[in-house]
Amino acid sequence: MDVGGTSIKAAVVGEDGVFLSKRLEMPTPHPATPRAVGRVLRAVVGDFGANERVGIALPAPIVNSTVLSPPNIDAEWIGMDGESFLEGMLGCPVSLINDADAAGLAEAQMGAARGIDGLVLLLTLGTGIGSALLHDGHLIPNTELGMTPFRGGDNMEHYAAPSVMTRDGIAEREWAERFNEVIALLELLLHPDLIIVSGSITARWSDLAHFVQGQVPVVPAQFRGDAGIIGASIAARPGGQTSLVHSKGSSAP
Repeated sequence: MDVGGTSIKAAVVGEDGVFLSKRLEMPTPHPATPRAVGRVLRAVVGDFGANERVGIALPAPIVNSTVLSPPNIDAEWIGMDGESFLEGMLGCPVSLINDADAAGLAEAQMGAARGIDGLVLLLTLGTGIGSALLHDGHLIPNTELGMTPFRGGDNMEHYAAPSVMTRDGIAEREWAERFNEVIALLELLLHPDLIIVSGSITARWSDLAHFVQGQVPVVPAQFRGDAGIIGASIAARPGGQTSLVHSKGSSAP
């Protein structure tokens, strides 16, 4: 399951990334408190008849199961042991992962970043801007580059997430110009070898791609807007997160 600021998406996923069920999508409750989100997820689990471990991608940094500073869901999540809480609500084991990290995990193992050496930057573009960094196929979690201060007090997400097209009434070309500014700064700071774009924006990528420019290739995720669902399913498998390099309290396997 992939919890976003606007919608929650879910599916049963095979080991090869193929959906084995219908793809569900429903609005994210507002306010997106833990209990409100948990009720939606519980209904999804019931619909699928799941009773084993489920993977949930959440739009927030996740460190040792603790939810930190979520920008697009309710602040009530901050400091919560997200896995324990959701296990109690869903009645089954839960693996919780940052939503952009989930997309990065899917693309590294089976998608556009598979077999790519060097540094790959994945950006999830939807309600906000999420980020995942992959180095030689290993995920460096919880980067949240969309929160980087930008243009004198703004941040990257507020300035250039696709949602600003609706919020500010701007056209696709103007949005792409803003996004190109974000790409330019991230390239200057990180020097990636490849940039992958995931999230809801990929549904419009054929119309937008010719406006987007970077010093390195900027390509859509192989799994497009489903990368978060697939990555969450990988995280739920035994040993599924072994490519994660945890930022606190543990080391790479």
